[in-house]
Amino acid sequence: MCLKYLKFFYQSTNQHGVHSPFVFSLLTKGIYSKDKKWNQCNKKENFIPRIIDYFKPQSVWLCKKLEQKLPLSIKVEKNDSKILNKVDLIWIGIPCNDTVYQLQNLIDAMHNDSVLLVDKSGQTKELKKLWQNIVKDARFTVTIDFYYYGLAFIRREQIKQHFTLRM
Repeated sequence: MCLKYLKFFYQSTNQHGVHSPFVFSLLTKGIYSKDKKWNQCNKKENFIPRIIDYFKPQSVWLCKKLEQKLPLSIKVEKNDSKILNKVDLIWIGIPCNDTVYQLQNLIDAMHNDSVLLVDKSGQTKELKKLWQNIVKDARFTVTIDFYYYGLAFIRREQIKQHFTLRM
């Protein structure tokens, strides 16, 4: 794992290597925010709260049972077999129903401003393959690899780009 991370770190960049205004804003105002509430926080442990704070999703579908980590004001889809509605944030990891891992199901549940968050920290072969397929799929126009997490977007106004970024 250490060697894999060193390779990732060598290939990755920070906000200075990003030429997308959308991703630059996410990094500087979300992930790398100098807001006082994040001063004493570990970036890896607080990545998801920072994402939620930045995008402010109103509806979330969780593949993991993590409702307790979300603000009460966020509506959570409860169906584990498939995503029924368009949602603002899809958070997948392990365990998860295989039908959800089908790219078309993820695309169908997303709108232009949705975020697909892939928790890669407990990565299995299936999750690794899913992430690789997401990065390759032309329907996902922005993909960002943060090593432990991946973010994917279907922003129709943006050309396809993949970023490998440090937290």
